[in-house]
Amino acid sequence: MKHPTETVEETSSVPPAESLSQSLKVTQINIDHFSSKVKQFGLCPFYSGATWGSDRFAQVVSQLETRSILQWIPLSRASRVLDIGAGGGRWSLSLVNTVGAITAIEPSDAFEALRKRLSVFKNVRCVHQSFEEFLDKERYDLAIISGVLMYILEPDHLKSFLAKAVEMLKSPGYLVLREPVVARGEKVKLGQVYKKSWSRSEIENCKYIDIVRPITSYVSICGSLGLRKVAQFASHAPVIKDPILGVRVLRDLQDRANERFVSMDNISCLRIAHRLLRKPYLWLGMLLNKQTMTIMIFQKRRAPRKV
Repeated sequence: MKHPTETVEETSSVPPAESLSQSLKVTQINIDHFSSKVKQFGLCPFYSGATWGSDRFAQVVSQLETRSILQWIPLSRASRVLDIGAGGGRWSLSLVNTVGAITAIEPSDAFEALRKRLSVFKNVRCVHQSFEEFLDKERYDLAIISGVLMYILEPDHLKSFLAKAVEMLKSPGYLVLREPVVARGEKVKLGQVYKKSWSRSEIENCKYIDIVRPITSYVSICGSLGLRKVAQFASHAPVIKDPILGVRVLRDLQDRANERFVSMDNISCLRIAHRLLRKPYLWLGMLLNKQTMTIMIFQKRRAPRKV
């Protein structure tokens, strides 16, 4: 496939993200990004790809997020779960003793950690493939897409990706999205810097690209696909890596509090605090238009009865 920036002069800016995402390079950049984290995925079963300070912290966050979705979604031993972009398997591992069957899909080299970790469970199937290539006649009660959509830059690709996930759900069934969001505009991160435009040479040397969308984008697309929004909230407030306000004094206080109180020994108290503060934390983030990792839960409407 011809690189979309080949028609652009070295000194010019590449058009918005839609043009960039037509290249296979963008897909490979992000697969390589997760492949580079194989060691972390292998060492910590709760690692999500985020730069948490410790395995203990990652475990607490995973527990809070899993408990949050289970408050909204009725699952049983008869339920089937589709884990799209499973990474090292933290979501599958959290649900394996709750549901009857899980299919975990991961295209990067993190699949090796996923396979080794989950192969001991008879009710888990691991697939080393991209979701776009994945074919399955089964229908699922729940599909989880966590930290995947931020790497899909093209709007048409995003909608087709979500449409495929919705098609694989039962009616009714649930879709959980866990993605970074903002209130207004879009932010494209090239490397570790948010930019509105970039040169061809920057793309060639880049090892990381993602896009942060307004929360309304996901809600609108899911609504057009026949989904009803059930809930949305910050994924792990008040256990957060950086305070929304970004003030150094507050950040230092947060780090000290995390070091002292964030552990599985205090998980009951942290669950209460999380439930009370996750929505206000999201509202503050939206007001300030700050990137906030957010969980969005949607339900597929029942198919109309045949007359």
